[in-house]
Amino acid sequence: MDGNRKRRFWLRMVKYKSKIGKRQAIKYKPEDTNPWITYFKNRIHKKNNCINCIVTGLPGEGKSWACLSQLSSYDPNFDIDTQVFFSASKMFEAFNTPEYFAKKGKCIMFDEAGADFNNVNWRNAFNRGLRNFLQTGRHRNYILMINVPFLTDVSKGVRELMNCRWMAEGWKENKTIISPRTMQYNDDKDKFYYKKLLVRHPDVDRFCKRILLQKPPEELVNQYQKMKTEFTSQQTKKDAELMKVYEKKQEQELNGMNTLKLTYLQEELLENLKEGMTAEQIANNKGCRREIIYERINSLRKKGIKIQSKIINHKSEGFILKNEPTSDI
Repeated sequence: MDGNRKRRFWLRMVKYKSKIGKRQAIKYKPEDTNPWITYFKNRIHKKNNCINCIVTGLPGEGKSWACLSQLSSYDPNFDIDTQVFFSASKMFEAFNTPEYFAKKGKCIMFDEAGADFNNVNWRNAFNRGLRNFLQTGRHRNYILMINVPFLTDVSKGVRELMNCRWMAEGWKENKTIISPRTMQYNDDKDKFYYKKLLVRHPDVDRFCKRILLQKPPEELVNQYQKMKTEFTSQQTKKDAELMKVYEKKQEQELNGMNTLKLTYLQEELLENLKEGMTAEQIANNKGCRREIIYERINSLRKKGIKIQSKIINHKSEGFILKNEPTSDI
């Protein structure tokens, strides 16, 4: 019986180890109520690495306060003015300052990162810049926490380089509920893995399923709320201006105006044709081949603009516009 019991015990241990796989193990310390502080410190100072953490959750679930609480607990000198960003351009400008990463474990918070993601060009530029930074910035030993409502708000290329994901799940007794996971991408299987932190207690190993984060210090909260109010006001003003432009276009379309949408290059080519320039003259002026100009002219024809070649002595000397289209760039 003793032999069978030992055999069953080791079989259970093998199954347990295969189940947990290669997980990050943190030794429990009685003074640490948040094992993720220890995980951050180990990754920065012992493994000479960095933290790329993405925090997701719907508005009001506590994403921002969770980041403020975690970062201010890690760094008691955490400064709202220089370490919290609402603008991607300002954040990257700070990254380019040599002395910004002078100290190991620099904490950075990019809040409301998804606010401008409806702008495709801005989103592509942000994702490209962030991916380049994550690829080349490991030696800076930073801690970066990004807040977005949904994980898909950042591109897959960026997600592949993130190593932590936190999910905000609301409040309990004035504490933010967070489901934290380490994040790993397997390029062979093209699959993301999310693993719980394994905390080694004196008597047993336990998985860290959730953490409850205290409310950030009142002084930080007040500074943060002031900065966020300014950002929200600017964002609302920007959105109002965009809505005005959209409503004006809608009104013009209802009145039969500006129904033709041209790109900047097409608009410029149209002006050259109105001036009576030939394809060869336009090509020389732009420094490109004549065939490219003919391709652009054909694209204008496909949009309904009637352009007829003007033939003199069996040679094309220019073009005649049969109609005078209006356009909206």
